[in-house]
Amino acid sequence: MIRSAFALSTLLFLSAFPAHAANWEINKGKSEITFHSFYEKDPITGHVGKFDSEITFDPENLTASSALVTFDMSSVLTGDTLYDSPLPSAEWLDVKNFPLAGFQSTSFEKIKDGYLITGDFTLLGQTHPIKIPFTFSSNGQTAEVSGLFSFNRSSFGLGMKSSDSASLSDEIRVEIHLTAQTKP
Repeated sequence: MIRSAFALSTLLFLSAFPAHAANWEINKGKSEITFHSFYEKDPITGHVGKFDSEITFDPENLTASSALVTFDMSSVLTGDTLYDSPLPSAEWLDVKNFPLAGFQSTSFEKIKDGYLITGDFTLLGQTHPIKIPFTFSSNGQTAEVSGLFSFNRSSFGLGMKSSDSASLSDEIRVEIHLTAQTKP
């Protein structure tokens, strides 16, 4: 009897924790990845129109969490032809030789105001570590994620071949707003 009660209480205790982290599917119609920079003193804002992801996340089991995101670089647009026309060229995004950029997580941790994902960001064949603080809220089936990070474009060689390179700020700020549903 004691053995049965112990087994039942152990089973109930373990069932309170997920066996594995949830797999999330991004709702692309409700999600956006935007970037911000300056050309001389004029602000430039754009977005990544196409991206794919494989995201596993559970705030109670961060070690089982992972994220892999690929960005279609031909979908990076500002909405201004003055900027959009040269973006795919070899001077800037070099879409012909580097059609994709990507992010692969290496770790997740809890921080004061949410979470911190650390990972490797690859752009133009160059890979550098980045940290992205983010917030996560979920009702169990749907989640909202918001994050913000910056990188220096010169670290990746972005725009360094262009005669306009000195006019564009080195820092690129990226905002992430995602809505996701758990995968069945």
